[in-house]
Amino acid sequence: MRDVYINLIVPQKTPTGIDLILSKHAKENNEDTKSTLLGVMTDEPIIFESNGRNYSLDDLLQMTPDTKQSKQGCKYKIDLLDHVLRVKDKDIQIDGVVLSYDVEVDQEQVHLSGADLVKAIVKDAQSGETKYVKTDTEVRQPRR
Repeated sequence: MRDVYINLIVPQKTPTGIDLILSKHAKENNEDTKSTLLGVMTDEPIIFESNGRNYSLDDLLQMTPDTKQSKQGCKYKIDLLDHVLRVKDKDIQIDGVVLSYDVEVDQEQVHLSGADLVKAIVKDAQSGETKYVKTDTEVRQPRR
C-alpha cells in the first residue's frame, strides 16, 4: 500500500465590518445605525426573521463564498428581506447586509504511512481486537 498524503486547507474568516441595507420603513424614519454593532459577539443572534429564525455574525460568515486563498477586505451582500436587526434592545428593519471580512488560510499536509496502516489492519484482524488511537500516546479499547 502506498503512503497517503492529505492536504488540509482551513480558511478562517474574520468579520471586519457590516453595512446595513435598511428597509424602506427604516429609511423613512431616519434610523440611527452608527456604532450599532460595536461589541457584538460573533455567536450572538442579532438578525431575526418573523418565522423565528435568527442569525449571528458567525451564521452570516458561513453564507459567504469559500476561498482557498488568504484575502483581505472581502465584501459580500446578503439579502435578508423583512428581517430585524436587534442589538442592545434596539430593532432596525433591514432588507440585507453587506458583510466585510478577511480570510486567513492555513494549510497542513498529513502523512499516513501505508505500511503502518496495513500492519495495524493485519494485527487487528489476527488478534480480533480493535484499539482506538487518539494521539501518538493514547491508545484505548473500544467502548462496549
